[in-house]
Amino acid sequence: MLRGLCKLSVKRKESFIVPVAKQTRKTKSTSPVTWNSIRAPPKKRIEYPQFLRLLETDEELPEQEISRVLSSLQSKPELDLAVDALRVISEREISIPFKITLYNTLLERLCAAARYDDAFFVLRQLHNAKYRPISAYTILVNSLYKANDMDRVFLILIQMRKRNVNINILSFPAIIQACIRLGKYKSVLEVLESQKKQGILPNPDVFRKTLLSCLKSGETEYAMNVVDYMKEQGLELDITMANEILKKACKENNQKVIARVLKILDTQGGYTIDIYNTLIFYYYSRKEPQKAMNLIEHLQRKKISPNRFTVTLLRLCTLNKE
Repeated sequence: MLRGLCKLSVKRKESFIVPVAKQTRKTKSTSPVTWNSIRAPPKKRIEYPQFLRLLETDEELPEQEISRVLSSLQSKPELDLAVDALRVISEREISIPFKITLYNTLLERLCAAARYDDAFFVLRQLHNAKYRPISAYTILVNSLYKANDMDRVFLILIQMRKRNVNINILSFPAIIQACIRLGKYKSVLEVLESQKKQGILPNPDVFRKTLLSCLKSGETEYAMNVVDYMKEQGLELDITMANEILKKACKENNQKVIARVLKILDTQGGYTIDIYNTLIFYYYSRKEPQKAMNLIEHLQRKKISPNRFTVTLLRLCTLNKE
């Protein structure tokens, strides 16, 4: 009887066991990657690594499909894959439908991430496609200028000249400032001339910055070339800037520039007390007190009131003359 009860209890215990489904180990699919396998419905994520692998190996590539997947690679998380895909396309010389918006969007994202080496790679693809990428130049120039990368801004200018591309109105300030900072004064005038041909009036502040940069780098002679260009544009030399050029020329003892500045001032209405002071001090420092005294007399005839500095110079010249 006891043996029978034990058998009954075992049967009841077994009746409470819930059957568990047998787990099968998932095996990795060995089916070959095809375009159909990575084609994504509108709301499904595209398998980009598979796309890249197929791009590197497949001989017959549907152009529209490549363009479609590339367009979806414009988002920031997929920047690396987008650039890698373009590199493969370039290396294999794959032909795809050209979309400037795709390249421009990619450039904007790369510039925002400060990935300028990759951005220049994208620009080279545009050049290889025989395209004159005015909008791409504008994106790069303005981003590089904000990043204070003046060398690359100037490099863009060289690329534009090589391809005979006009500078976009939005890029003029950045390119001019880059030329000024790099001391490319000839290029400044060339860019200003290009600006003029597009009907854009030159900004007097650009000339002021260019002149100051010329003087700072010791290019006094070239500063006068800028002044000549200003005259051609109907702009007068500001009296303050004229005095800065005069001071630099006096310091260098550049008689030619001194004479040219004074001639310009004569045609513009004469000298100010600051101009007189600069010249008087110049002659005094060169131990030519008589010339300094002549200027003081000239100043008095013009009824220009001397300031404290002039009076001090007058006393020094008188003592020196004695």
